[in-house]
Amino acid sequence: MGNDFETIIREIIGHITNKCMFSAVSDFYVGVTNDPDNRLFDEHNVNKELGCWTYSKAINEQHAREAEKRLIGQGMEGGPGGGDSSSIFVYCYKITSETEE
Repeated sequence: MGNDFETIIREIIGHITNKCMFSAVSDFYVGVTNDPDNRLFDEHNVNKELGCWTYSKAINEQHAREAEKRLIGQGMEGGPGGGDSSSIFVYCYKITSETEE
């Protein structure tokens, strides 16, 4: 089972605060997808071993989109859209010179 949007937001903020040596929310990118591994590591070129990244499964697409919208509203990079109705994973990573937004 997935998480509601409030739980996803807490998880992502907690992860970047505790695991990513948090600097600024604007240093992170957030999005939704149905395949977080492909999106993070193949499409965005996040380093799986050294990069700062996380993702969380939502209850449904609406909760995923709401979490994305609110995290963007807090200053993260990203934009609504992408994916389809099966896009229930919210992913986030720290933007570096190697990542592709």
